[in-house]
Amino acid sequence: MPSVPTHVPQCLLRGIAVPLMKLGFRLEVRGKDHLRQLSGPIILAGNHTGYLDSLIVLAAVNRPFKFLMSDEVYSWKSVGKFVRCGNIIPIDRTSPRQGLKRALDALKSGTSLCIFPEGTLTQTGELGRFNPGVAYLQQKTGLPVLPFTICGGFEAWAVETPRPRFEKLIIQFGQPLYPADGLNADMTLGLLRDRIAHPLWLRRPIQAGKHTTAPGQHGAR
Repeated sequence: MPSVPTHVPQCLLRGIAVPLMKLGFRLEVRGKDHLRQLSGPIILAGNHTGYLDSLIVLAAVNRPFKFLMSDEVYSWKSVGKFVRCGNIIPIDRTSPRQGLKRALDALKSGTSLCIFPEGTLTQTGELGRFNPGVAYLQQKTGLPVLPFTICGGFEAWAVETPRPRFEKLIIQFGQPLYPADGLNADMTLGLLRDRIAHPLWLRRPIQAGKHTTAPGQHGAR
């Protein structure tokens, strides 16, 4: 694994992400009240559209949190250097137990967490299969999951695209998903997926289809 850059305080990273996203990509943040109503640690979970996703979340969320991301991000080009300077809990997608344990410890200590349940960047713009890690973390902590939908990220900078296009970006926060008796992991993932894929949140609907996971892409289980 390549050497990990020196950690940079999140407030400084956000100070770069906010003007970059709002001026360069006209980022619009919707559903802020859903975020404001939640105090204490939360689990942020959303679709993984492109290389700008982490910067979009940094610009939209004005509270301390960590990303749960594949350790492949340490060798990720383009904006990878910026992203991996932040608060990242790395996870090995082939053996996720240690990464999930660190994420669970962070949540129990009062730190919020951002996770991309698809575990990889979309190849097509469609919403991919969700990994069960987010449901596991909620079941173990009892914390609310705040869904978010990124619109325009795939068009602005999709995987394997050499440079960004300055397309308008939207991030929409939805109704929090609280743990409930009788909900198993599959039911939780289904409800979360529905809230992320809701067509009213998007300029164009995200289809709930499958896509091929290319080796070397980052994300979180």
